[in-house]
Amino acid sequence: MAIVLIHGYAETGSIFKNIIPHIQAEQIHNLELPGFGIQPPPQDFSISSYSDFIFNYLLENKISSAHFLGHSLGGYILSGFAVKYPSKVQSLTYLHSHAADDSQERKKRRLEIANSLKKYGAEPFLNLFYEGLFKPENTLKFSVILKELFQQGMKIPLETLIELQHTMRERPNLVHEIGLQSFPVYFFAGIHDPLIPLEEIKNQSQQMPNSKIIESDSAHMAQFEDSKTLIAHLNSLP
Repeated sequence: MAIVLIHGYAETGSIFKNIIPHIQAEQIHNLELPGFGIQPPPQDFSISSYSDFIFNYLLENKISSAHFLGHSLGGYILSGFAVKYPSKVQSLTYLHSHAADDSQERKKRRLEIANSLKKYGAEPFLNLFYEGLFKPENTLKFSVILKELFQQGMKIPLETLIELQHTMRERPNLVHEIGLQSFPVYFFAGIHDPLIPLEEIKNQSQQMPNSKIIESDSAHMAQFEDSKTLIAHLNSLP
């Protein structure tokens, strides 16, 4: 069994480092997306371009199909990948992510963030961004992790941080298309997630007969805040 992990916005594959040793799979592929400071930037920052990157990785590594997990932005990318290359997907886990597009309010906020990044650079935004991904009571507990995330985030090219705000803002709603697929879909949802409310996930899941929700006592970072539940889910995949 192969599991492919896709990190999120302003992250690298290091966000999965503490769960990988506990995943019981024959193959674990922790991909580094192009443009995040490790892989060279892509030709463009579209969902389609990143989907092709994943597809080509599978071809190069002779992976016929796999179980996929995407964190936040990683889930948005996997929505596009799964619709474009459904035969490659054995299951799809949205880790604090989903298949819909942004609300109008969220689209407005992304544009504000992109403009702020252009004007002030990454540091002011990232200083606030990472702390907002954890439950407030966990920021001290994970202070070392927060410092590491910030240090890594500052190495990500500013262009990537700006362009992907536009990519997320413009992504399509793929709830219907994902719901038509034959593979199982799992929403691993944080009950304290400030970015993707549980009610929003429940609404999407009701439209997907192939989906299941796994509720987690976390905000937007279960790989740190609720790793046991996340590991148990990955180890239960057929």
